[in-house]
Amino acid sequence: MGYTSYQIADKLGVARSTVEEDRARLIRSAPQNIESARNIRLGNLENLKRVAYEALQRQSDRSLNVSGLIGQIKGIEEAQARLDGSLTNRADVEVTLKNGDLDLDAEIERRLRERMEGMAGKPRLVVESSNGVAKFSPGRTEAS
Repeated sequence: MGYTSYQIADKLGVARSTVEEDRARLIRSAPQNIESARNIRLGNLENLKRVAYEALQRQSDRSLNVSGLIGQIKGIEEAQARLDGSLTNRADVEVTLKNGDLDLDAEIERRLRERMEGMAGKPRLVVESSNGVAKFSPGRTEAS
């Protein structure tokens, strides 16, 4: 498994209490470190999504790249949803249901509706096409 406090203290030439204090400090700081790493990852994903949207805006609606870029954006948004806890999938819902007590499809719809209500005002992908040129607007919200 690992070294004991005594073994670590002996190897480092410090008191056992120093090792135990450091270990306790690391354990206390772990949640902040995890949250910080999550926020960094979400920021990186947001930057990737911005770049993909910019590339998407440069494409005509007949470009073969459009579907690939939309797929990349979808993947990025799913990764963001996994990190922020807003992703609901069929397997998650099935695990929480007991012996078919509830209609699975209805439960998925209910959960998605709840999540969408919680996301009101957040940016959505808006696609407009005029004169054969697609315009993709990531900055619009449901409220605007």
